[in-house]
Order: sequence, then structure tokens, then C-alpha cells
Amino acid sequence: MLAKILINIFGLTILVNKVWTQNNENTSTSTIQNRRHPEPFTLPLSQDYFNLEEIQLKKKIYEDNKIDALFFQHAKSTGLQGLEKFDEEKYYLVFRQNILLMNRLYNIYNTTMFSINAYTHYTFDEFTNWFTGFNSTGLREDDVTLFNRSVIQELPPVIDWSDDILLDYFQDTKCKNSYVLSALSNIEAQYYASSGNKKLGYLSVRQAFECERQGSCEYGGVPHYVFKALKDTGGVSLQYMYPYFEQANTKGDTCQTSKDNVAILIDDYIRLKVDKEEDLLYLLAYYGPVVTTIYVSESIRHYSNGVLDPIDCGNNATNHAVLLDGYGVDNKYNLPYWHVKSTWEGWGYKDHIRLIRGKGFVCNLGREYIATVIVKPNVTQVSKNVIKIVSLVNSG
Repeated sequence: MLAKILINIFGLTILVNKVWTQNNENTSTSTIQNRRHPEPFTLPLSQDYFNLEEIQLKKKIYEDNKIDALFFQHAKSTGLQGLEKFDEEKYYLVFRQNILLMNRLYNIYNTTMFSINAYTHYTFDEFTNWFTGFNSTGLREDDVTLFNRSVIQELPPVIDWSDDILLDYFQDTKCKNSYVLSALSNIEAQYYASSGNKKLGYLSVRQAFECERQGSCEYGGVPHYVFKALKDTGGVSLQYMYPYFEQANTKGDTCQTSKDNVAILIDDYIRLKVDKEEDLLYLLAYYGPVVTTIYVSESIRHYSNGVLDPIDCGNNATNHAVLLDGYGVDNKYNLPYWHVKSTWEGWGYKDHIRLIRGKGFVCNLGREYIATVIVKPNVTQVSKNVIKIVSLVNSG
């Protein structure tokens, strides 16, 4: 009996893959619907924070009878059906569990929306193992400067470096390189703040990844090591000057920067720390966007919109490098928030999350690590331009 079931399942899997390979737009979900026997909803990684099974679903983002169709759409949009070793059953069950989780989170958080994104078919372990990237192992603390908030006398009510200013750097492969991508976003923002030159162009991910030798796809790394490496090797290039990987996530034997392909010179970097969460407001007003780190929880990875006040972070050490690029107050909910830019494609609100502010380093955002690159002319000019840029963005 078991052998017969396995044979039938294998045959149906081949049929589905064959239909997808031929890009048959008339593919029906009836086959998958007939053979699904999903297990009851379970999510061990969240059970310390949510009593999920006891939640009464008064509202849903996604109806149960739509999950099959949603999965087929997701598989097509993410290219899953093109994988040679596509385990459709496994991905479906994970996708379904994440949909059910989002419906439950939607009943827990009244100020937050959750939605399907490019990573919904991954388990929590898979997602954090492949798409984060901060690794503080062996990190020294003797070069950290305590920020003095007295350098800013008056705070802007809102700081928002929107996507109209900053370009997007995404983790499009299974590589823990958020430490590289957030560093490049910081370089871009600081260059704009110091020069007024908007959207110079995409900086070279390959160059930053290849010239910084301590981090890796497997283990992640530290953003300021990227700053130091680019400074020591001559600067950072635009992507067309130093093309992307011929083979994804591999490092060449040597850094290939030359004086002819440098777009931005790196003067230095500075590591910072603050005593209180409120000090981050002043730090952003002075330095502009900075690289920091955050602990990625279930509610964060499924976030879509609104203000998130997560209860599933605990005091876990941070594991993901992000760009802290603003703050404000949500008009709908009247909640103060931090504006945080991640490196996940199609995630959040324009690749950002609005994380609750004023509750003391939620998810350890800004507590464990802060750094910013320094590009010429100087930091004083940057702080002046930050205010100017904020005014331009808000008026636009």
C-alpha cells in the first residue's frame, strides 16, 4: 500500500513538473487539491511567543481554499518550477504553514499587515540561514565611539530616506551577504548626503564581496569590514565597472579594483554606540543613514505594511544587517516608528519595515552594532545636508 502511494505521488510530481516546464498556462490545481492531506498547523519555532492554536481567527488575510492557487502563482513568480530538484510537496507544505501563520499573526497584531513574498516557501531556519548575514564572531569593541547627542540641538520631526533616493540591493540567492548589501546602501546614502549627487548608479556587489576577505556566503560578515576593505583597495566601483558574479556567490582569488574603475573614494568609517534608544534619533540627524543590526523573527520576515510591535524577538542576538534610514509617526495608528531598510526583494513596504519606536531597542535594533562609512568632504557637511535632504523629501 505504501509503495503504491509513493509511486502515485512520484508520478503526479513528474506530471506537474512537466506541465510547468512546458509553461502551460492552462495548468489546473485540481491534481494538487486531490492529493493534499495537510497536517494540522504547527510552528515549533514560534511556540515560545504565541499561543497560536488557541487563537480564534476573527479575520483572515488568505482564505484556506485559495492556498493551492496562491502556491501555483508563487511557484511561477519565484521560478520554483524551473528547479531541477524541485520538491513541490515540501515547498507546498511549508508555504501552507506560513500562510496559516500569517492569518494568525494578523489576529495578534492590529497595526500590521503580512503577505506572501519571495521567501514564503522557506522554513524559518532556512530563511535565517540563507538570507540574513550578520556574524559578530570575534568582533572587537575597542574601536567603538559613544555617540554624544549634544551635537544636534533640534531634531527634524521626520527623517525618511525613501526609495526615491536610495537604490535597492537584494539577496537574490542563498547567500548571507546582508553585511555587504547594507554597507553599499550606507555608502550610497553617505555619498549623496556629502555631495548632493543623487543616484550615481548601482555600486558593485561583486567588488565589495570579493575585496572583503573575512566574510562569506556561508557564515556572513560585518559591514565595517567592507568599508575598510574598499578603503584599503582604492574605493568602490559602479556595477558596470566591476560586473556582477559570473558564478553566483563565489570570490575570485584577488580583488580587481583599479584606479580607473573607482567611482567613490572611502575616507574612513566609524563605529558607534548609544546609551538609550532615543539617542538614535540624534545620531540619524547627524550622520544620516547608518548600518545597524536586528534580530529577524517570524513576524518580521512576513511583514508587509503598518507598524510592527513584535512580541517574538525576545532578547535574541542580532543576525541581520540593515540600513536604519529614518523615523516618524504613523498617521493611521499614531505610533512612532523606526524606518528600516532590508535586503529582501519584494518584502515589506518598499523594502522597508516600520518598527515600533520608544520601547527600548525592539529586536535589539541599534543596540549591538552601528557603523557608518565616511566619504569626503566631511561629516559636518553630511549633517547639514541630511537636514536639507529631509526637507526636500518631505516637501516632495
